[in-house]
Amino acid sequence: MKLSEIASLLGGISNYIVDIDVVGVSSVLSQKPNTIVFVDEQHKDIDFKQDIAYVSDIDLQAPNFIKVQNLKYAMAIVLDTFYKSEKPKGISDKAFIEEVCTYWVKTFI
Repeated sequence: MKLSEIASLLGGISNYIVDIDVVGVSSVLSQKPNTIVFVDEQHKDIDFKQDIAYVSDIDLQAPNFIKVQNLKYAMAIVLDTFYKSEKPKGISDKAFIEEVCTYWVKTFI
């Protein structure tokens, strides 16, 4: 997903030099190329890199930066976008209930 798309999704103020292709999320302490990093007040003095996108609710001097109003909300949106969990689509065709189970239900309920 392009950084410009993420900026639009978050509705933040974007300031980026390169519209990098973001492939995931990485930690502020273990930054990986082509990922997005969420920076809080405590980590604002880290070394910023050209091939990483940064999101924060404070002003940063980062090359690829999106400023948002609520950092936790922005993180939730991005994590949901990149790591959506697959929701079950009903009862599996491999599921079955044994006779013993129905006997137990009739006996004890």
